[in-house]
Amino acid sequence: MTPLDAFVPAGPGWRIDWEGLERVFPWTEALRACPQDPLWHGEGDVWTHTRMVVDALAGMEDWRALDEAARRQLFLAALLHDIGKPACTETESDGRITSRGHSRRGESMARLWLWRAGMGPHEREPIA
Repeated sequence: MTPLDAFVPAGPGWRIDWEGLERVFPWTEALRACPQDPLWHGEGDVWTHTRMVVDALAGMEDWRALDEAARRQLFLAALLHDIGKPACTETESDGRITSRGHSRRGESMARLWLWRAGMGPHEREPIA
């Protein structure tokens, strides 16, 4: 069990404790402060986008039907999928917002966070 496990939603309510997650993991603030190009992300910042992705996942009956380990893996992958964006986001001279290389950077960052959370490679690598 890792600190992240407490935030994986479970039935019957399938509720995500966003406030608790933000309190425990300060890296969420960087996602909140990171803009995205409105052409691709009308919802705005990276944290809003991440929450939408995770909420959509938690609402899927197919996800809810998975065993606990599979739900955890997919939840953490969704939660961390854009963790590299703040480090890679730039505003171009034409005003466009880009995040080139965020997937590669995010893979390394997710791997580090998951390692620090106590996950071994067999758990961490499929998520990262």
